[in-house]
Amino acid sequence: MTPEQLADLQAAWVELRQAMEESHVSSFRACNRGGRYWGEDPDAMRAMAATFRSLKKDTTDSATNGPDQT
Repeated sequence: MTPEQLADLQAAWVELRQAMEESHVSSFRACNRGGRYWGEDPDAMRAMAATFRSLKKDTTDSATNGPDQT
């Protein structure tokens, strides 16, 4: 890995850990796809972080708005 790729990977790990903390995710399972380990793929980690953040948003929306009244 180039220094730039390593820095991007480290930044993605930070984003993932932060999203996990914010969303109260304590563990998860991830599978490799396309022959590349997800833990070495910054895009995959950022996608998981976005998913965790969306879970936090959904939980916050439900807690503040209550159940759907439709």
